[in-house]
Amino acid sequence: LGYDGNPVNALQGEDGPIPISGTSFSAAYASGLAALIKQRFPALTPAQIVNRITATARHPGGGVDNVVGAGVIDPVAALTWEVPPGPAEIPYNVKEIPPPVYVPPPDRAPITGVVVVGVGVAALLGIGALARRAMR
Repeated sequence: LGYDGNPVNALQGEDGPIPISGTSFSAAYASGLAALIKQRFPALTPAQIVNRITATARHPGGGVDNVVGAGVIDPVAALTWEVPPGPAEIPYNVKEIPPPVYVPPPDRAPITGVVVVGVGVAALLGIGALARRAMR
């Protein structure tokens, strides 16, 4: 699906609003239309809302294509036309993936113990050397 691509006056410039456009606004138009349809027809399932948006889209001349897909969304048609509700659910082809195998991290306890003892011995030797030096 697509939307008509008319620029949206969304940013404030020095001389007033600046028109901008892009795919981000298409997502906002489509999700906003889905919300309006859900409000107008609360019994529809998400699959039926998608069906309603697709069925009322203005289709391109050659049918479905890679530019606008099923067509340009038509909010007025989606909210007012009589459209068969379509299937309540879309059958998904989901392949179950097994969970990843847990690989425990290496045991660092022996290394940690050696480091702690080494730091302790070095600290004691350093304190002893400083004490000896202070006594001279």
